[in-house]
Amino acid sequence: MSLIKELLDVESADQANTPKPPPMSVASRWRWSIPEMAAAATAGFALPAMALLLLGRFIMPLVLALGLVGAAVAVWLLGPERVTDRLPRSGWTVAALVLAAAAFLVNARFANQDLYAVRDPATYLLTGQWLAHHQSLPIDTQPEVFGSIRGAGLTYGSSAGFGDAMARPGFVYAQGNHLLPVFLSLAGWLGGDAVLLKANALFGALALLAMFGLVRRFAGEPFALLATAALAVSMPMIAFSRDAYTEPLALLLLFGGMSVLWRAIESGRLAEFALAGLTAGTAAMSRLDSYVALAAVLLVGFGYAGRAVVAGQQRAGPDRAGLIRAGLSRVGLLFGGLALPGLFGFWDVAWLSDGYYHNTRPQIMPLLAGAAALAVGGVVAVWAVWRWPRLRRVVGASARVRWAWLGAVGVLGFFAVLASRPWWQTAYESQPDPSGCNSFVPQVQASLGLPVQRCRSYDELTVHWLAWSLGWPAVVLAVVGLAVLVWQALRRCDLRLLGPVAMTVSLCVLYLVKSSITPDQIWAMRRYLPVVLPGLLGAAGYLLSRVWSWPRRWARPVGAGLAGLLVGVPAAVTHPMEFVRQYVPQLAQIRVVCQQAGTDGAVLVVGQSMANAYGQTVRAFCHVPVQAMDDPSQADLATIRAAVANHGRRLYVITQDRGAVPWTAGPQAPAPLYTVYEQRWPTRLLDVPQHAEDAEILLWMGLVLPTGSVHPLPPAT
Repeated sequence: MSLIKELLDVESADQANTPKPPPMSVASRWRWSIPEMAAAATAGFALPAMALLLLGRFIMPLVLALGLVGAAVAVWLLGPERVTDRLPRSGWTVAALVLAAAAFLVNARFANQDLYAVRDPATYLLTGQWLAHHQSLPIDTQPEVFGSIRGAGLTYGSSAGFGDAMARPGFVYAQGNHLLPVFLSLAGWLGGDAVLLKANALFGALALLAMFGLVRRFAGEPFALLATAALAVSMPMIAFSRDAYTEPLALLLLFGGMSVLWRAIESGRLAEFALAGLTAGTAAMSRLDSYVALAAVLLVGFGYAGRAVVAGQQRAGPDRAGLIRAGLSRVGLLFGGLALPGLFGFWDVAWLSDGYYHNTRPQIMPLLAGAAALAVGGVVAVWAVWRWPRLRRVVGASARVRWAWLGAVGVLGFFAVLASRPWWQTAYESQPDPSGCNSFVPQVQASLGLPVQRCRSYDELTVHWLAWSLGWPAVVLAVVGLAVLVWQALRRCDLRLLGPVAMTVSLCVLYLVKSSITPDQIWAMRRYLPVVLPGLLGAAGYLLSRVWSWPRRWARPVGAGLAGLLVGVPAAVTHPMEFVRQYVPQLAQIRVVCQQAGTDGAVLVVGQSMANAYGQTVRAFCHVPVQAMDDPSQADLATIRAAVANHGRRLYVITQDRGAVPWTAGPQAPAPLYTVYEQRWPTRLLDVPQHAEDAEILLWMGLVLPTGSVHPLPPAT
């Protein structure tokens, strides 16, 4: 029991006994503030860029100009850290920059070429490639070029991640939010498609920097760097930085916004409150589930408003009303900054991705309803504190001790129950009709030789998923550290610490109980990268900082050993997958198709699987009209060819099923135009990938003749 008391009280003793360092130089303050400035600049660039996209005026020079202005204004308003009497003179921030730069270089070197569209990352890449050369969404598939076919079936322009737009026939929407494609399009416009494929490595690096910037505020710089290094070498961070996943961008904005909010609470600057809301809120333009994390910002804001009301009531004289107004104005700026990008994120999905919005509305509306309920509840709580001062006893000193213990024990109990679930639960999707369950899971089960269990969700393994990627030492350190952080935040009523703690706890509760994602690894860890993984690793770093400060001889050797496990185990888990570059050379294959189609071609994709995988890929990279047909006859091809010729174009077909095309070669099977031999991370259900698997993608291409027969193109050399 005495050890627990020491663990909880050691930080207070450190703060009392440690002399304050001298003020930092201006250069040091700018260096210290780089993590927050990077996040604020990203948000400042994003807001005008998304406004132009929503207005249908996504003109790249204008996007670049207004985006840079927005980023510069955000950095100028934020400025360097103002609270200079507590900031250490050290090179830890430089070390974090070196770590982020190394992560960027390595992940960019091994960036994927995910152009065979099966899952979300390819959707974001292809949307970014489209926007690099077009001014608006949704995407025009130009069906009029191919005419109309009766009998065998109509051509279609949809593909994986690009469904038919409900409001605009002949157009397809790009599913999801579009902030990441906006940034990818900028990379593609400036540096070409090869740079576009590497761009997300930059957001992965900046996300690491943002994590360091927040965690150092409660764990100290050395242990924040340690926790950040653990995330940098982990399999989820590496995998999701090398492909076009939205999670690194969401991490950057959420943790950067929380760090700016920490600054704002300390300094009281109006600009920092507005920028904190804007930076964190911009995450809603990247991922819809960011609304859950943003509830923590609302919680801190209402706590700040309540504290301002109490302070104003305790102040006598003319300063009373002014003090209350000052506090409420800061909260208003925080919420205003939060609301604008939050509305943009909702508008983006509802307007530019209407089919996706229609399909996911049952999941979106509860999030918005919860946010509205929290907002109303916060207003009522602040008003109640104003109206009935006795309610303040609920957060009085003695009550806070009880709340703190309840919170800490609740965290430990919550994780203990979840970790035990494999021994007493087999989780399934809550589907009244089994036909609505995820059809991919039984396919994976069969391929891995596992019993086929339809509707199996594997949610009982969520805590174990964390351990598979980070190791059990990190999970145990994280859970204990999070419990201590909850105790500290509630016991001290520390609004600065309450934000990151509430954000981490809320996302743990939401996604560790029910993951709401296809459970294959490493895919399922998407749910945990934006908040849960960095939040828990930050808590582990905080616990190590407390262990390091214990006045016992064994504390530092034990702390050093635990620090080694915190970084070493995730690195060992990732090895040797960090050297596997996936889906290469898909870009070379697409470039060959584009070269053959030229500028005056039109491409018909034959077969549904090929249409799903390569329909939008050819459209975005080759800049020619593309439609698909599942089983065309020779007469169908002749009719389509005539329609295409009337538009001054030549008709080509591409397929993976060579038997579905009437080749001029007759029974003699033509050789494929291009065969991709690539490596992939294998799909797993009961562990993480530990070796690469080989795959091949064969592609046939031919020129359609007036008779409807297809002349095969020879293999590319």
